[in-house]
Amino acid sequence: MKSNTTEHKQATGAKGRGTRWLSFVGSLVVTVLVFLWIGRDIEPMDVVDAITDMAPPEILLFVVSSLFMSICRAWRLLLLLEPVGYRPGRLAMLLTVLVRNLFADLLPARLGGLVYLWLCRTRLGVNLGAASSSMAISFVFDMIAVSPLLIVVGLVIAGELGIARALIWGFGLAIAGGALVALFLLAPLADLAAALIPRLPLLPERVKSGLAAFSASVAEDVRITRRAGIFLPVVVLSVLVRLAKYTAMYFLLLGILMPMGYGLADLPPHKGLVGLIAPEIAASLPVSGIGGFGAYEGTWAVAFHFLGLPEQMAKLTGVAHHLFTQAYGAGIGLAALLLLSLPLFRAGDPRPAAVVSAGRRWLQITASVALWLGISTTVVLVGDVLVANGNAVQKGDAAFTAEETEGRRHLQDLPAGRLLFDSNRSGSFGIYLQNLDGSGVRKVVDTPAEEMYPDIDPTGRWVVYARARSTNLKAPAEIRICRLDGSEDRRLLDNATFPSFTGDGKAVIAERERGRIIRVDLAGGREEEIFPRGQGPFARAQIAKPRISPDGSWVAFTSDRPRRWSAWAVRLADGRAVRLGDGCQPVWSNDPDVVFHVATSGMKERTGMLRSTLPDGKGKTVLDRDAPRGHEYFPAIEEGRYIFYGASRPGEHDHDSANYQLFVHDLKEGWTARITRDGFTNRWPQFVPDR
Repeated sequence: MKSNTTEHKQATGAKGRGTRWLSFVGSLVVTVLVFLWIGRDIEPMDVVDAITDMAPPEILLFVVSSLFMSICRAWRLLLLLEPVGYRPGRLAMLLTVLVRNLFADLLPARLGGLVYLWLCRTRLGVNLGAASSSMAISFVFDMIAVSPLLIVVGLVIAGELGIARALIWGFGLAIAGGALVALFLLAPLADLAAALIPRLPLLPERVKSGLAAFSASVAEDVRITRRAGIFLPVVVLSVLVRLAKYTAMYFLLLGILMPMGYGLADLPPHKGLVGLIAPEIAASLPVSGIGGFGAYEGTWAVAFHFLGLPEQMAKLTGVAHHLFTQAYGAGIGLAALLLLSLPLFRAGDPRPAAVVSAGRRWLQITASVALWLGISTTVVLVGDVLVANGNAVQKGDAAFTAEETEGRRHLQDLPAGRLLFDSNRSGSFGIYLQNLDGSGVRKVVDTPAEEMYPDIDPTGRWVVYARARSTNLKAPAEIRICRLDGSEDRRLLDNATFPSFTGDGKAVIAERERGRIIRVDLAGGREEEIFPRGQGPFARAQIAKPRISPDGSWVAFTSDRPRRWSAWAVRLADGRAVRLGDGCQPVWSNDPDVVFHVATSGMKERTGMLRSTLPDGKGKTVLDRDAPRGHEYFPAIEEGRYIFYGASRPGEHDHDSANYQLFVHDLKEGWTARITRDGFTNRWPQFVPDR
């Protein structure tokens, strides 16, 4: 008999190990497949950029709401433990909840929540039965609280798919009703388990008696809790837990999306709730990925693409959001675990439960909600003020320096014409035209959106530019064309940015999704991808800021291949690629074999201008000024001789907010003249000859 029992244990152990390995392999496959799919559209640096560009007010709102969620969760557990004789310290319980949140996110099917039982026993002095009953009741109340949210989600989906709304209401109410039934059946089910466990075969008597006693303890604790009359405040706290959780996640999502030009109008809260709950459900599955990564991101991408975000954006936000929340949860959870390991939180004899009147309890809950809303409102108001101050006009240089004044004497030597550029002088970027000495500034086009990257056609009559929701590289953008006076403005190309005319002026090329160069004919509007056309070494690389040579035989662009950033020129006929060097923003001379770019290696103040000849790609530095205006960017070449560009001061590098001023440099005579002197960000100058 003993031998048979041993063999059964060995077989059971082997089966358990096999199941665990199968679960691990399945999770690994899920993670690999999901990230291979996501990796087709986004790069790791895209995720880094999305996280580092997040709006600070929304990040703070996320932290405030997330902490309020954990406080409400800890408060609920304290309420459930009081009737059975336990009153752990509030701080100790909050730290326990933070640790529980960490492990619940890391392990599949929310198995990490079981760490709460271990912490209750070892750090809070709560026995296993009381801890188990509080966890079980909390879970049931979570189901009750989530049912209204599921109804909202269902109604949104019903509206999109044409499902009868009565079915959605029925489903949500069934969840709530099922949870209530489960709440009333907890004690009878625990009693039944206590009666059946002693009859189970093969288990040692000691184990059976322990499990039976544990089940009986849970049943008694549930009855005591029900008689305590605390279910209503527990329901309220459960609703607050869910509300604060999804509020935090929604704020963080907005923090990622808003710098990219998306906002409440694109993803209102009720739709955002759909996208946030769907991956939560996926992450609760037994096989959901390694470390919580896999099914969550995949479900997120599908859900938010269904709700209207572009597929690339849906994938990017899923990875960035989850990575940030995991890092945040890991950081605060590990800190809480370290604090709980201090002798201060060593488990001891349970303290007597204090009696709190119902009126005082409701007053505490009301005050806590008011504090949460008050802090959140303050963050929003302060954030608005900071954004407004950030958009205020910067302080420009007080006057032209002696060198700049001397250089301006040469402006009369320039060909007759004016200068086209983009500037944020209205609070957002717009397209402007001015005289070569900086006077006579007038608007070509400037709306509350961001109008950027102007280019002038060979006749000097038409302007092509990009209009975007924000200056973020991932913001939705379109290409538009208008006359030099801003009239006859029309859309030319969707989902593209950074346009420029071909040498004959019959077409425009532009960047799409930072990976393709698109050509559109002005006459018929026909679009075609001219590079990389899904093949070659640049098929998976980033391709940005493209320019086409005057004869149309080469394209030059910025890429993250072989490293971020490099300037390249590629011959379209045979795909020959010439690396121009470290840097960006290549532009053509009037000679199709000569290309200039912003060089970032071995230059004063980090940047300078390099002139390269094709097809060998040999380069020579032609402009590299020192402080105070040594950050040279946004080059344009006129007559193969004059470089128009923007330059900023030391420590000012951001292309969307730094005080870039416009200059011109004569390659033949060697003089440099400053054109503008103001407090704005002036970029991408284009010479417009008088006709």
